[in-house]
Amino acid sequence: MVNLLDYFQPSSILPLEDSSYPELMETMVDHCLSGHESSVRQHALQEIRSKSRTRSPQDINLGRGFALIHAKTDQVDQIHTAVGILPKPKKLLKGERIQNILCIILPSSESRTYLSLLARLGRMLRHKEASMAFASAGKLFSSGRGDEAKQAVMELLKQFEQG
Repeated sequence: MVNLLDYFQPSSILPLEDSSYPELMETMVDHCLSGHESSVRQHALQEIRSKSRTRSPQDINLGRGFALIHAKTDQVDQIHTAVGILPKPKKLLKGERIQNILCIILPSSESRTYLSLLARLGRMLRHKEASMAFASAGKLFSSGRGDEAKQAVMELLKQFEQG
């Protein structure tokens, strides 16, 4: 079974500025692939943008304040993740307001692991504790307490994985 702690670390969690959705996508991809060449980041971003044009915006609005952006590219050799937290919920897509954007970029060879990761994330995000922990992290980031914000999210992940 996939363990969320294997994919999400404090360094993958970042505060987001109140920006447009395209700017937020770019910020998330840049953070997710920070150790990669600009061309790799641009390829992943193009993949995400092409998907967002060909399907309904509700497809990536997960509800409860969460959205997902993702891309498959063989220019990476492992799954990369980032979690962006806005200061407060914002209307970005059809459906509920969004405060948290999950970004996952993976090689095609990791599709099965990716599906398991999504299923695990979905189970965690259904709990109201998840929304509360992420909302708290948004407030902590806004007040300049970034380490505490990251710790709130990591604590949620740890509690979920310990069952």
